[in-house]
Amino acid sequence: MKIGLIVESTSDGAEIKVLPHLLRMLDSSLLEKDIRVVAMTNKKDLIEACGIAARNLLAEGCERVVIVWDLHPSYPTKGMPYCRFQERQSVLKTLSNAGILENQPVYLLCIEKMLEAWLLADERALNELLKPRKKLSLPKKPERELDPKSRLINLFEQNLGYKFVDSKHAIRIAQKLPDLQRLKKLETFKRFALKAIGKVL
Repeated sequence: MKIGLIVESTSDGAEIKVLPHLLRMLDSSLLEKDIRVVAMTNKKDLIEACGIAARNLLAEGCERVVIVWDLHPSYPTKGMPYCRFQERQSVLKTLSNAGILENQPVYLLCIEKMLEAWLLADERALNELLKPRKKLSLPKKPERELDPKSRLINLFEQNLGYKFVDSKHAIRIAQKLPDLQRLKKLETFKRFALKAIGKVL
């Protein structure tokens, strides 16, 4: 299977590294070459250009294409509201304008509230990476955390003496995950698995 991902990220951002890693944890048969990632710098660019990107990924032979963005991005575009419904409608219009048909395997995923919420889901990974004096107690419902990125910044500063930088540290957290049992409790991660590989968790 070849999977295409269109993500709200810089070319060296967290999503570029973390999402393929999680896909390979979901399906060990996937190789690095089986996952094609297209980075859109911000949500505005993603909404406006995801149609052509999706069309190109399908033309390259991707059997499934997933468009992934954060409801509350770390670096929001000024003037853009946080509304999943409005954003979804805008993405669907962009896909339609690019000639993507409703029956084609292109799927949408808005992460609640941002990728960092997934990184807060498993205290085992963060305890292993940060090695705190006292075991960390993380939110039981990280998708409801008001600002997951700030929570990670504080955890890194308190335990390592420097700030969490998503492009550098997000993949290090993901690589410490012993399994996906904690992540499987998150609704948006379950949707990611279903849309990316057709797997019900």
